Amino acid sequence: MLHALCCEVRADWKWQKEWLGLTTGWSSTQLCHHCRVTHKVFAVAPSLLAELPRRTLDEIRDQCTHRGIRSPLFDLPGASAALYKWCAMHIINLGVVLWVVGSCFKLLLTDFPGVFGEGDDSQRLRRAHEAFKLWCHERKIPNTQPRFTTASLKSPDGPFPELRAKAYNATRIYDLISHGDLISSGPWIMLRLVWWWPGWLPSYWHCTVNTSPLKC
Repeated sequence: MLHALCCEVRADWKWQKEWLGLTTGWSSTQLCHHCRVTHKVFAVAPSLLAELPRRTLDEIRDQCTHRGIRSPLFDLPGASAALYKWCAMHIINLGVVLWVVGSCFKLLLTDFPGVFGEGDDSQRLRRAHEAFKLWCHERKIPNTQPRFTTASLKSPDGPFPELRAKAYNATRIYDLISHGDLISSGPWIMLRLVWWWPGWLPSYWHCTVNTSPLKC
């Protein structure tokens, strides 16, 4: 039961912070309760994460929670540092999933004009959002994702388009694309590529940047 609960909350950073009473987070110096990554280290080189060992359960409780507040989840039988998964920053692979879904949307809008019906990009993105809402509703998956717009697909200084989405919603959109339920027409080879890419890119990231067993 404990394992199931932790698996459910791991993709929602705010929820996990409240459950565990954590002081870590994107607005804090310490980003993650599980590893020791900081804004400074992350900005210099993600590869430096390999030198930052994970915290133990006692260290998480003592170093990453509000003073005087002890979450009862730390005292449950079977609790361990490994059980309390890393924060949403790690669940979305430090932004990689935002790049994946953003790039997939950009590809579908550019190379598959019939996927979301006729009209301009705004109209087609609106239909994509309706398809996403229906997909979530059929599977009883809650989501708070606002309507997709052209402004949702920002092009940062990085190499890929990026979808504006919270971590939880981004993972649900990722699920939708990777299952191939968003698209049903177009050249078979390209459709297979779109389905394959979301599953491959995070795995590639884990095998290159995120190799150390001592961190998230």
